[in-house]
Amino acid sequence: MVLTFYLIKLTLVLLISTYRLMTGNALGGEYLLKILTKNMFFKEPIILGLEIFIECVISGYLTITNPILTSVGEWYSTIIAFYNIIICVFLLPIFILIVACVKRSTLENETFKEMFEPLIQNLKLDSRKARYYYLWYWLRRMIYIFILVLFSYDPSL
Repeated sequence: MVLTFYLIKLTLVLLISTYRLMTGNALGGEYLLKILTKNMFFKEPIILGLEIFIECVISGYLTITNPILTSVGEWYSTIIAFYNIIICVFLLPIFILIVACVKRSTLENETFKEMFEPLIQNLKLDSRKARYYYLWYWLRRMIYIFILVLFSYDPSL
């Protein structure tokens, strides 16, 4: 449900932006774009990656390895699978490493806090070990998924 809502927001942003580029007319779309894109490119993908990580990666893997492309819904499912894999496997660890490796002064910057809020909230920012919590979180889940994928080909297991 959360992913569907996010994809609807993304579609609206792309449609409004395309219309503005083609016509040069905002038609009040500036305010709507500002509201829609405020948390869209950092905060919401991070939340999606943290909350439904295993489900996204496993469903994405299964959809990509065995695609069925006979209807529009199945094409939509394949696009969502690629999106899930990109967010969870590639972008999420980059965001986690950014939070783990930046200086303490950068972590206190309001813009940075707003962008990476899901990774910063409830962490002790003074401790570098605490900032690596989500990296270990991501690695444990990736190891679990790799074990599932690698052992799924052996029928004796």
